[in-house]
Amino acid sequence: YPTIQSAIDAAIDGDSVLISSGLWEETIDLRGKSITIAPLEGDVILDAAARGTVITCVNGEDADTIIEGLIIRGGLAERGAGLLTRNSTPVFRDCVFEANVAIEDGAAWYGDGGGPTFMDCLFLGNSARAGDIFGHCNECTPLVLHSRFTGNCPQPKIDDWMPADAMNTVDPLADTCEQAIELTDGATPFATICAASEHPGHVECELDGDGGVIANDIWYRYTPMATGLLRLSTCGWSDFDTDLAVYRGSCQSLDLIGCNDDAPGCPGGPSELTLPVRKGEELLVRLGGGVDDAAGRGFIEVELHHSGALPTLQPSGMNSTP
Repeated sequence: YPTIQSAIDAAIDGDSVLISSGLWEETIDLRGKSITIAPLEGDVILDAAARGTVITCVNGEDADTIIEGLIIRGGLAERGAGLLTRNSTPVFRDCVFEANVAIEDGAAWYGDGGGPTFMDCLFLGNSARAGDIFGHCNECTPLVLHSRFTGNCPQPKIDDWMPADAMNTVDPLADTCEQAIELTDGATPFATICAASEHPGHVECELDGDGGVIANDIWYRYTPMATGLLRLSTCGWSDFDTDLAVYRGSCQSLDLIGCNDDAPGCPGGPSELTLPVRKGEELLVRLGGGVDDAAGRGFIEVELHHSGALPTLQPSGMNSTP
């Protein structure tokens, strides 16, 4: 089938629509069908490209309508940019809702009657200009389990409907150094669309005359579990021009030890930085836009290579290149 929608139209109850990996620029309507939609392999990105709601379920879809493993992004609508439901209870498992924008309410989801189930989902960098990232009316309540909310604008108001044992995570915005949140090894999602620029940039990080800008920044605290080389990277993980800076000291007395604007070989201006670190020494990590007003979303990858002794390598990334 040339489109996901054409496969949905041809499907009957009980069918599975399996999607090849890649970017699919379209919006889809489940048309009340009890079907499963999932990737055949790899990442499947369903992008509305600002042409309306990404997924619509307004024909009585129930728990036998299952959407699994999709990246749902680029919705732009008055209400319900990522997902719009009406008298429907579809199930979303292991999905990512990112970069969806509601002019009024319900950036990720808006519903009227019923309510979807979201399980093991990530809500990343969605924004509602006059409401919440979740919006609903007329006896419509979602069930959200084991899911994570990061960098949404505004932060979701979930206390009224989140079960006590739901095990959801709402990451603080971490818009200032004092609000820095813990960063751990591995890949951590982030979004800076709601952040402001608290501190000036650094001339050491300047690239192409940009003045060393670090715009719309968010902050992390990282404590190495061993002495060795620390690598921080947004390369291949972010959708905007980023800048990274790492400090020792306190928020009142920041000591810059490394920074990077654009990593070679990474299109779009992401950043990568490698520096020697000591076990147990807390560091402050600042992530923002590499040019004025730059903001977006992505993942920051953290990798610590143990050495047992402090390497003599100078921090790569100062003066903008690793």
